[in-house]
Amino acid sequence: MQQSESLGLLLDHTQDKIALVEPDGTFTYVNQAVERILGFEPSELVGENAFAFMHPEDVDEVRRTLERAIQSETLTEETVEYRHRTSDGDWVWLESRMSNITDEALDGYVVSSRDVTDRVQAERERAETASRLEGIAAVASDVLWMFDGDWSELLFVNPAYTEIFGGSIESTQEDPDMFLETVHPKDRPAVKDAMACLSAGKSVDIEYRVNPGRGTNAGCGCRQSRSRRTARSSASSASHVTSRIGGGASGNWS
Repeated sequence: MQQSESLGLLLDHTQDKIALVEPDGTFTYVNQAVERILGFEPSELVGENAFAFMHPEDVDEVRRTLERAIQSETLTEETVEYRHRTSDGDWVWLESRMSNITDEALDGYVVSSRDVTDRVQAERERAETASRLEGIAAVASDVLWMFDGDWSELLFVNPAYTEIFGGSIESTQEDPDMFLETVHPKDRPAVKDAMACLSAGKSVDIEYRVNPGRGTNAGCGCRQSRSRRTARSSASSASHVTSRIGGGASGNWS
C-alpha cells in the first residue's frame, strides 16, 4: 500500500472534516468525515468550489481568512466560523482551521473543520437571554447586581443602583469596594458578614442603611448563583424600604 493511500485511510477515520483546497477555494481532496458532518460523499465535493456551499453572508469573511493564511510569510493557522450548506439544504456552523502548510505531495492548502452548531446556537441563546434580562433590569426599580465569587469584580449592575445607593456605577465597576462606602458605617460589619455568607454559598436577607446623601434604608435580598464568566458569583437584589421601616431620612442615617 502506498504511503498516500495509508494517509488517506487514516484521515477517513478522523472526526474532523479534512480538506485540501486551491487558493480559489476549489476542493482537491475531502476525507470521509464530510459525509457524517454535511451528508455529502467526498466525490461530490472534489472539483467543486468551497465558497459555493457557504452562506452568502459568510463568504467574504472566510475568503479573507483563507487569503491571510496563504499570504502569510511564516507558517500560520487561521480560524473562522461560518455556515455551510448540507446535502439536504440545511445549514450547519463549522469552525475551520486554515493552514499555509505547503508540500509537493499536497495538492492544495489544508483546511480542518468541525461542526460547532450546538455551541454557536447555545451562545446565541445565552446572548439573547442576557439581552432580554438587561432590558428588564434597566427599568427595574430594585437594584440587581452580580459580583464575582470574591467580590473583586462587579459583573453587572442596573441603573437603579445610583438612585438607591447614591454611588456611581462607573466608580464601583473600577473599584468594587466603593459599594461599601455607600453603606452606613455601623452597618458595614453586618454587610461584610453577609458577603462572606454569599461567598460560602448561603442565601442572605439583610436590611441596612445606604446613601449618606439621602440617609435612606435599603433592604437587600441576596441569592447565590453561578456565572459563566467566573467559577462562582454572587447575585443580589436591593429594595428601597425606608418608608416601611419608618422615620426621617436624616434621622435613620445618624
